[in-house]
Amino acid sequence: MKKFIIIFTLLILSQSCSKDDQVNTTPDEEIVVELNLSLRSINSYSSSLQYSYNSQLENVKLIYDYDSDVDTNNYLEKIDISTNNASTTINNLKPNRDYVFKLVAEIDGEAYYSDAVSTRTSEIPTLFNGEIASSITTSSIEEVLKTDDGYIIVTGYGELFVHKIDNDFNLVWSKEIVERDTNNFKSIIDLENGEYIIFGSGPGITNVGTYNTKSFAIKIDNSGNTLWTKYYHYADNTDISFWWNDIVRFKRNGSDLKLLTTVDTTYSDATNKFYHEYTLDFNGDIISQQTLPDSNDQFLNIVYDDEGNIYNYGSPYFNSNYNSTIGLIEKYNQNHELIWSEHYNTEINGDDTLNQVLVDQNYVVTIGKESDSYDKYRLVQFRNNQGDLLWEFKEPGNCDYEGYDIISESDDNFIVLFLDRCSLSNKATLINFDTEGNIIWRYLHNGGYTPHKILHNNGEYHIFGVKEFKLWVKNIIID
Repeated sequence: MKKFIIIFTLLILSQSCSKDDQVNTTPDEEIVVELNLSLRSINSYSSSLQYSYNSQLENVKLIYDYDSDVDTNNYLEKIDISTNNASTTINNLKPNRDYVFKLVAEIDGEAYYSDAVSTRTSEIPTLFNGEIASSITTSSIEEVLKTDDGYIIVTGYGELFVHKIDNDFNLVWSKEIVERDTNNFKSIIDLENGEYIIFGSGPGITNVGTYNTKSFAIKIDNSGNTLWTKYYHYADNTDISFWWNDIVRFKRNGSDLKLLTTVDTTYSDATNKFYHEYTLDFNGDIISQQTLPDSNDQFLNIVYDDEGNIYNYGSPYFNSNYNSTIGLIEKYNQNHELIWSEHYNTEINGDDTLNQVLVDQNYVVTIGKESDSYDKYRLVQFRNNQGDLLWEFKEPGNCDYEGYDIISESDDNFIVLFLDRCSLSNKATLINFDTEGNIIWRYLHNGGYTPHKILHNNGEYHIFGVKEFKLWVKNIIID
């Protein structure tokens, strides 16, 4: 769509023009104001626009709003345009919403507009939204893995269950893992051959009535059959001593399989607590093991990267000086030497948590919440592998926010999943970022259920959660 404004400025005519219509020119000079804007494409979250303008124009910008009243005083966003005869894409638009776009430019301080381009984003299709595997009752989802023929879902808190769901969300089999009096999930490893290793730990009562905690691994096949069970101890747990051999919750990125265990030989004396690391093969046999040097390190949740470095994250302690909970992300090398450590929030009466981390070859993403006496924020932090904070996303709101999952995509973008605990109901918020911190799209679900995991498969996004103690899945397409 083109808009041409031809202005002939003659001395006798200029005396009769209003102030708003005057343009500073020399007599008999002809100025052509050309602003062209057209729609190339539109989907549920973005609009692509083609534009051009003549070279005499200055301060060219693209503005947009929900209605035709959009101008330099009324707009949702204003985008600087520096390249002529080009196109641009506006992301993070709301689905199923009207938008009006205009190109605006200046000559001698006077604003000129292109014709408006009106359009409407499409709705995000919902392919499925409902309860699955109705016989399963649980309060939480610990992990979800995608397989060729369905999903492996780990549920329970203190009671550890593994379920196989087919691609139509029908239950194939369920398996309860009972090794201790209480069975706590630590990790599941997909061996990518139809076999899985589940790691857990839990306390048990000894023959003389004392407690000790043991860590174990169970290998199962795709039919739920147990192939082997193995235990990992720094030393033999005796009936007399109070022992603590617990696996730090972990994720594996590299080819090695490593366990970091917390060991306490008395439990009552903190000086006897230390860390012991195992390197295992895929049969659960110990390749090597080592006790870490004494230090004040506190491992909370860890990710091993491809090179064997450890990323430790969580909310380790309460800062009494600020009456605040402090978030932590830090990196250790293969020799368990601290490379860098970053804490955040020293706000008085703050409550900060760091819930999830995504470790990539080139960057580290953490998600959680930050709050102070007045405000609560969704928090996303993007760092390089040296720990430098490259950008931060803080979004205020009225809910308690908890980061539940992060997944990476093939285009180097990543998606974060937040649980919004609001006064009336729980909500699930998905946000897609690029590595520059730009939001590509977001999706809000007001379904009143607790989201736990998100999977991306063949253009579809599966949000797994729990609603009224039942497994719940919402399946959407973001085009």
